[in-house]
Amino acid sequence: METKEAILESILRKVKTDVSQFIEDEAEIKCPIEYEKRLIEMSLNFGRSIMENTQGQMPKSRNLKKK
Repeated sequence: METKEAILESILRKVKTDVSQFIEDEAEIKCPIEYEKRLIEMSLNFGRSIMENTQGQMPKSRNLKKK
């Protein structure tokens, strides 16, 4: 099992990569809708990475039992 520090570092590394990429691409985004769409995608990915790193991979079906 990973330690809390290792989990935190993994999440922060992923978020740092995503934010760096967004900052590089930001100047090329001319449409406000596209800008908001990318922000929403980034925030969803952030939430997903927290959930996956703390709870493990999501099952393909919500009805599957945990082992």
